[in-house]
Amino acid sequence: MQPFTSENLILLRLADPELPVLESILESVSLPRDFGLVGFRKPVSHYFLGSGICSMVATSHEGRKGSRSFSARE
Repeated sequence: MQPFTSENLILLRLADPELPVLESILESVSLPRDFGLVGFRKPVSHYFLGSGICSMVATSHEGRKGSRSFSARE
């Protein structure tokens, strides 16, 4: 078995017993620009960013938008 590698700082700080459990279910994926991480009334997936940025944008019933950005590795 290869040693666990990640660029994500949260994952790098994990140790036994958490890391082996997560390691067995995590997979590395490349996401395209403008990929929708979450949709309205859709199941939530979990992503641990290794690089890049993402933002969460909420739209009110009136059409007003607010966002929160995240940088990778946090």
